[in-house]
Amino acid sequence: MPVGLLVVFKYVLIALIWLFFIRALRAVYVQVRPPKVKAEKAVATPSIVKTSPLVERKSNFIGSNDKGSTSNRVRLGVRALGVSGDASNTWPVDSFVTIGRSSGCTISISEDEFSSSVHCRLTKTDSDFLIEDLGSTNGTFLNGELVKSPTPLSEGDEISAGRSRFKVVRL
Repeated sequence: MPVGLLVVFKYVLIALIWLFFIRALRAVYVQVRPPKVKAEKAVATPSIVKTSPLVERKSNFIGSNDKGSTSNRVRLGVRALGVSGDASNTWPVDSFVTIGRSSGCTISISEDEFSSSVHCRLTKTDSDFLIEDLGSTNGTFLNGELVKSPTPLSEGDEISAGRSRFKVVRL
């Protein structure tokens, strides 16, 4: 084998080792950095709900603009079901609730190693209750489906964040 080709292979191997090292350092940094809490949006625009694939669930949707529904009287909460602690714990969704490993979250699930620092947020707008994933590594699931954009919540929905599970309940 020509010596020049061996020199090229040597530099390519060194570059690959450095790329691996940098990637490993980045992974460690992501796990130990303080959580980023995104600024709360004042009010979600109605277009978010209209483009959501779950709008077809309107018959079960609490806070929809049906004749008998008034969202001001409806209060929803989140009840822990799984790893996240005692099943009697219920947190009301008055403005917004964050779920994650960080102690700064409304619902702190520090024992769940599969959840992100700030995993997801539940928000109450003027007429809706929404859930959105905040860039979690393993994703947030609503009734077994991955949450990709702000999605409407209704009573009885099940939320999975990491290994923790929660149920949406009426208060």
